Amino acid sequence: MLGQTILDIEYKNPGTPLSLDLYLPTNPAFHPFPVVVFYHGGGFVGGDKKHIRLGTTEHTMMMLRDAGFAVASVQYRFLDGDNLFPVNITDAKDAIRFLKANASDYDLDPTRIATWGSSAGASLALAAAYLKTDQSPPDVKGDEDLKIFAVVNINAATDLVRSLDVHLLDDEFSQYFREHLNTFCGEENPEMLTRAVSPIHLVSSLSPPTLTMHGVKDNIVDVSESKRLHETLLAKGVSSELYLLPKAGHSLLPVKPEEAEEISRRTVDFLLKHLP
Repeated sequence: MLGQTILDIEYKNPGTPLSLDLYLPTNPAFHPFPVVVFYHGGGFVGGDKKHIRLGTTEHTMMMLRDAGFAVASVQYRFLDGDNLFPVNITDAKDAIRFLKANASDYDLDPTRIATWGSSAGASLALAAAYLKTDQSPPDVKGDEDLKIFAVVNINAATDLVRSLDVHLLDDEFSQYFREHLNTFCGEENPEMLTRAVSPIHLVSSLSPPTLTMHGVKDNIVDVSESKRLHETLLAKGVSSELYLLPKAGHSLLPVKPEEAEEISRRTVDFLLKHLP
């Protein structure tokens, strides 16, 4: 199965089928294969798992495969006023449960799984890694604590409680979040719900090592979101690395070729360093 790409593997069907794409390693450095699970961006309301094949993200994915990792790119439910937080986090965790339960079918190592995401997908990657118990009923049988060994965060919104208050955070995502609050939270108490799903409020001393990368000129998700998460992790004694790109905006764009190489190299090196 080395080097294969397997598209549209259905991992659950909560009324509509959800699938993932699996990119198996091109290098037999490990057997079975450790897995990196990727979640795309889109403000929790859009996006596509195919976006892993764009720009720097695709380059990183190819480097991970060359280093011996399998990579799974996950489609999850979008929030729309009917689907609300935390169903997308449950989807993120259910995809991992599916991969663990079906690991032998694809030569995957169910004990060595990391998460990775961009923007809203990075918020899901962090929440899936930090949460020890499910916040809404899972659709896939398996562990609650999924024992993620590391997480890679590309410019996540990490504190939605701050996004509720224009005086605390007024980046473009926070403006959209406040204007469409029912899309995300429905009639729930927004402060209580956002605290329950915000990665920075889920950090504990047991959280996995975290690599965070963010563009300093990001107007969509302010760079302070990543700085505060990094500081919170360190205060809890969790291994955390922060890489800031001084001229980049959201999604680490624009990026020079040497910066793209550095982003990919840091990701691979970080995961190899923390691989159990």
